[in-house]
Amino acid sequence: MDQEFKQSSVNSQTEKTQETIQSTEDRSPPTPQQPSSQKAQQDAELEVLLLKHQLEEIKRYVNQFPLEEREMRAMEWVENQAHRYRETIEEIREFVRSHLEPPN
Repeated sequence: MDQEFKQSSVNSQTEKTQETIQSTEDRSPPTPQQPSSQKAQQDAELEVLLLKHQLEEIKRYVNQFPLEEREMRAMEWVENQAHRYRETIEEIREFVRSHLEPPN
């Protein structure tokens, strides 16, 4: 069951990542004059979306266990999955920058 959930979590993460990329692509591309604070804001918005998704995944995962195990299971999930989210955030940032920012 743990392995099935992990695969489901990866599939769900992939779908959410694709949705996030699409919503980011729908925004107007930054202009060369766009201040770096606006780019930082876009990065922050993207990170918030992914963190909300991560929290949803943790909740789904721990809800399958008894109440007394949930905190331990949440920490276990974070230890096993958090690096994937950091990698995903970086991949999405690179994608957004390469597709939405004008070449220098």
